[in-house]
Amino acid sequence: MKIYTKEEALDDYKKVIDLVSDLMLNNREWVKRYHDYLKELIADSEKSKKIVQLMKCCKITPPLSRYSSISEIKNDTRKYSIKHDIRILGYSIGKLDRNKDGLYVNNINISNLKNNILPLINENSRDKLEKLILKFEKKKLEVQKEKTKKKKVNDGFEWKSKEMKSFRSISQNIKTFSLINYNSEHSYENLLLLGLKHGSKLLKNITPIMLINDSFFFQMPTCIRASDAKKDIKSIKENIKYAAEKGGGIDILARTRSNKAKLCVIELKNEYKEEEKPILAIRQAIAYAVFLDYLIRTKDANLAKKSWYSDIFVPNSKSKLLDSIIINVLVAMPFKDGCSNKETLTDEDKNIPKIKLDLPEIEGHKDKINLHYMFFNPKWLKNVLSKNPIENGICTSLFDENGHLCN
Repeated sequence: MKIYTKEEALDDYKKVIDLVSDLMLNNREWVKRYHDYLKELIADSEKSKKIVQLMKCCKITPPLSRYSSISEIKNDTRKYSIKHDIRILGYSIGKLDRNKDGLYVNNINISNLKNNILPLINENSRDKLEKLILKFEKKKLEVQKEKTKKKKVNDGFEWKSKEMKSFRSISQNIKTFSLINYNSEHSYENLLLLGLKHGSKLLKNITPIMLINDSFFFQMPTCIRASDAKKDIKSIKENIKYAAEKGGGIDILARTRSNKAKLCVIELKNEYKEEEKPILAIRQAIAYAVFLDYLIRTKDANLAKKSWYSDIFVPNSKSKLLDSIIINVLVAMPFKDGCSNKETLTDEDKNIPKIKLDLPEIEGHKDKINLHYMFFNPKWLKNVLSKNPIENGICTSLFDENGHLCN
């Protein structure tokens, strides 16, 4: 297999930046669309007020988590609420929805409960969950029969119902079931998000960006499709394309806490593979970081007195948008040889944090990208919410040994 030198990687990354910059400049439909998204997400919008009210109605505790998307929030025009996902380990178990009759969990995902959640439950609670699943299935069948008669029927269960209280109680047993052998990318993503949000000794200076008053986890949508960016750089125009509303999402968008807040674009992989090794996989994150810079710097994509940077990405911060900012770009994946010994990293991996990239000038501003790696021990990630997390479970060039942000 080819070994990439720092110089070769640098040349490839510059090609990615130039291509995405051209795509952003030559396809301008994204400008108004993201301007309209922002209007729905700012703190004093009608959508935000509905969501804040919804947050007061119920408390979600790990391993349960809330997810939504920017497009779902924008397109939801109902009177009472904004429907959103309730997930466990990244798997959707249903939609939390508030209507005139109360708060319900609708569209319960039987398949995920059976195939992905049930195997994770300890034996003492498995029988209880199996009985609950039978109730959920029975209710779905009853609703389908009623719909054939053209009757309007609620297919969900009230949040405070006996069934949903039982489900929330059962779900807590997942936290102690730490040695499960799973490696799905969205499960790792969910655990990493929870770990970042609720804090850990080794990641105390980085926080995931969430939507509307820290209500929802989400993937930041882009207008760039770059999932094939890791492939042959000679075919870059085929592997990175403008995709409008069908663009890829940033796996985890985060910010670091230091004297100056910095944004972090994290591309997550569920295993360390030769064809997706960090020095290749990080191209996708670089493409998304270029999009992010255009979003921040393009005035018409923001509002007159509100902006993506100060109202969504870094709210309630003393850090103003500077004339020049740095966006940290990370690739995160499990590490096959453990995480505590940085000396076991490959030479290619060690090259990543040595690479700094200039972004193109946008409306008079020139920003930069710093590249970093993040490797995690899967066992540590599964224990991230326990009272006694595994130490030395993560290895990242983003922070030094004292937890200080690296430039």
